[in-house]
Amino acid sequence: MPTVFPDGKSLLRAILFDMRGYLTALVGHSTTLLQSPSSLPSDIGAWLHSCQPRIARWKTIEAQTRQYCDKNVEMNWEAVIARLGNNLNDVPAAHREAQELFFPREGGIGESVSSMIRALERLSELHQFILTEEYKMCWAKYAGQGRIQ
Repeated sequence: MPTVFPDGKSLLRAILFDMRGYLTALVGHSTTLLQSPSSLPSDIGAWLHSCQPRIARWKTIEAQTRQYCDKNVEMNWEAVIARLGNNLNDVPAAHREAQELFFPREGGIGESVSSMIRALERLSELHQFILTEEYKMCWAKYAGQGRIQ
C-alpha cells in the first residue's frame, strides 16, 4: 500500500521533494563532468551541454511549484499537480536520449553518467506517476480514508 497523504498540499510537497533530489543529482554530476571537458568523450560533452537548459528549466518549474506549498490558501491541488506533469513533458525524451549514449561503464565518467541516467529514469517515472493520475492513490481524498491511520 502506498503512503497516504492527508491532502493535496502534502502530496505535492512529497512529489517536489523527490523531484528536487533527482534534479540535485543531475546538476551535481553534470557540473562535475563539465569541469574537466578535456577528459569527456565529445558525444557526452555535447549531451551534457544540451541537457543544461532542460535541467535549469526543470529546477525553475520545481521552485515555482514549491511556492504554492508555502501559501496558506485553499487551492485546486489536482490542477497544480497536473500542471507540474504537463510542464515536465520533455523528461521522457531526455531519458531516452541518455539511454542511447555510448560511454565507458567504469570510472568516474561512466559512474556519473550512469547516475544521471538513473536520476532521469526516476524523474521520468515521477512524470508518468503524475500523468497517469496514479498519485491519487496516495491522497486520502481518493484512497477513501480521509485521514492517515
